[in-house]
Amino acid sequence: MLGALPASLTDFFAIAALVVFGMTFNVSEVDISVAATFLLAIVGFMILFKISRPMNKYRTVVLVGCVIGLMVFAFFFHDLFAIQYVSRECIMLFVLFAIATEPCMRYLCWLADLVDVKIGEFENRLHRAARGELFEDEMQE
Repeated sequence: MLGALPASLTDFFAIAALVVFGMTFNVSEVDISVAATFLLAIVGFMILFKISRPMNKYRTVVLVGCVIGLMVFAFFFHDLFAIQYVSRECIMLFVLFAIATEPCMRYLCWLADLVDVKIGEFENRLHRAARGELFEDEMQE
């Protein structure tokens, strides 16, 4: 039910922090834009990996193909992604935020799974109450 929430929140927080960081340390807008593009892709690959588990040969080929496809398209069709030049500052910025997004994504996935379980338990309790089972169980205790 909440499957897309961790990736979307991770993207939002990572890109927002990236822009604030870039503005604070006078990183060029082009570098911020390029790093944001690759950061969005990394979070996408993280969620693709998560929903593809357990991995098999076919899923591994698809995931690796997507990563290679992004690199090829970013190199040969850079205008499609509005990528001009990837500077050293851009790479450093991207790597820093890519490392930071992994725990953010992991904990948001854990939180979403927990909320999903609690919602399921609550719905089960409501259904049992609607059928009158809940009150009978509580009266026996």
